[in-house]
Amino acid sequence: MKKNVLMLLAFSIFLTSCSENKRSKSDNKILNEKKVRTDVKGLIGKTYEFNYAEKYVYHIKFKSDSTVQWKLVKGEFPGTAEETDKYIATQISEDILFVSWVEESGFGYCNVMDFNTNNLTTHARHGNSVFVNPGKFKEVK
Repeated sequence: MKKNVLMLLAFSIFLTSCSENKRSKSDNKILNEKKVRTDVKGLIGKTYEFNYAEKYVYHIKFKSDSTVQWKLVKGEFPGTAEETDKYIATQISEDILFVSWVEESGFGYCNVMDFNTNNLTTHARHGNSVFVNPGKFKEVK
């Protein structure tokens, strides 16, 4: 009888450890799925919507590793509503990219894109004026 109880106890410990192992693997899978990893090369050919509190909305298409085409699709902003410019991008971390360009109008934009949260922070300058625009971004087709 004592031997059967010990075997039953050992078997239940074994089953518990197996289910714990499965749960930790699934928990890790969920954590890994939340993190969206991207890199500079991953931008090429994609279009993103930059949304600044619905006041201004732009579509930003990364045509190559050095050319970006942007278009104002909602709101009004002085100057042209569409343009193609040269850009540079730097990988800050696995899920954060820094992308900047200068438009023909002289406006310069520095964008921090967090692919884990879809938060967008744009610092802009024109002449001696600087400003910051927080927003959100998402990939559009």
